[in-house]
Amino acid sequence: MRALTRRNMLRLTGGLTIATLGSAALASCAPSAPSAPAAQPAEEGAPAPAPAGKTKLVFEWPQYTPEKTRYGEYIINTYMEQNPDIEIEPMYNTNPDEKLIVTIAGGTPPDCGWQGAGWQQFYKNFLVLDEFIERDAAEVQIDDYYEKLLGATTWQGQHQVMAQGFTVTLHYYNKKLFDEAGVDYPTDDWTWDDFKVIGSAISDPDNNIYGSLLDQGSYYAALYINGNFWSEDARQATFYSDMRVHLLQMWKDIWAKDGIGAPPTVTSEQGLMPMFEAGRIGIYAGGSWFLEPARKLEFDWDIVPQPALVWEDGEHRGTGMWTEELFIINTSDKKEEAWQFIKWASGPELLTWAASEGHVVPGRKSIAETEAFLNPNKKPANIHAFLDSAEFAVPVNAHPAAGKVATAIGDPVSAFFSVEETMDAATATRAAHDGIQAALDEWWADQA
Repeated sequence: MRALTRRNMLRLTGGLTIATLGSAALASCAPSAPSAPAAQPAEEGAPAPAPAGKTKLVFEWPQYTPEKTRYGEYIINTYMEQNPDIEIEPMYNTNPDEKLIVTIAGGTPPDCGWQGAGWQQFYKNFLVLDEFIERDAAEVQIDDYYEKLLGATTWQGQHQVMAQGFTVTLHYYNKKLFDEAGVDYPTDDWTWDDFKVIGSAISDPDNNIYGSLLDQGSYYAALYINGNFWSEDARQATFYSDMRVHLLQMWKDIWAKDGIGAPPTVTSEQGLMPMFEAGRIGIYAGGSWFLEPARKLEFDWDIVPQPALVWEDGEHRGTGMWTEELFIINTSDKKEEAWQFIKWASGPELLTWAASEGHVVPGRKSIAETEAFLNPNKKPANIHAFLDSAEFAVPVNAHPAAGKVATAIGDPVSAFFSVEETMDAATATRAAHDGIQAALDEWWADQA
């Protein structure tokens, strides 16, 4: 299941997608990027030599969407324009994890690149950046980054990637469908009970209209309402609980029983983003990567945080945080040049542009909390919901055993979500819990 890419995810069925994809923030319509050649996958094997007088950096970058591709092209071409002694060769792909596994094993890894949630599984291959960060402290301004993001981009106290930004799963909603159904727009303090009432009022399957589409944001986002999947010291799984069984069942019932969500048979045929873009979905779970496409929509829309769950001891909030970061491979012979590049690509100049374009929720407070990101002249009006949601979000699979954790969760949950259900919610939750524990135990045993 780790082989799923965001591009494939756009066409997959509801509920069957895995949630360990790196966040893919998208572009908007501010200053245009410098012209760039059409994106083509890099050839396997050793990179071609750099032009005379230039240092070549091979830079891994994903192409989940056209917007993500344009974002990478802007970074590459702008930096080369500003630094004519540097030649950057893109290592394009649609799955960074697979690309890194193959190229590291083959002895042809990039010098540096982009990674998303679950980067920790590569921590032994990434250069520890603390000496660079301390040396260039005045430029880096590490205290400007959100504390939770820094926690999610360090491992055992070391910076092995450079934080760039993040996204969280929240909800986009189509105001036109709300108006036609005669229901009030959701507010930041709404609950899953409100969600069901609203979704039921909007949903009209006979006319191919549905109250919600949740799988684009992944089921992880709902499961994090019950907190992280393991203890603070990452030794004990905490996945199994009555609340998480309830959340898993609730998530499936929305499309399988309640008739609120678009079912897998519909989404597999019509696509996920295309259904919302076509005006057929009232509430759509997504992240910052949908900002640029959503800003092109003809109907009015806005966003709100994920609903709270009303439980016996009060309301609980949570969602997933998918981080974005830049790395340097520890075997690169161009570490200084790679550092100068990723320092710029995570710095104020680039992040201010990227924030204004809608490419990323910037990790720097000095940018995220200003008009560069919170532009009142651009949709959504409630864009601050990204920052509000980050307060209660949980970084996704932030552990070196991320790949095994994803499988431990994905296999039983997919069995529960399947049309021919082979596990009930409690059994799937317990199986995922036990699988997470086994992955954690194995990792700690390897450290002994």
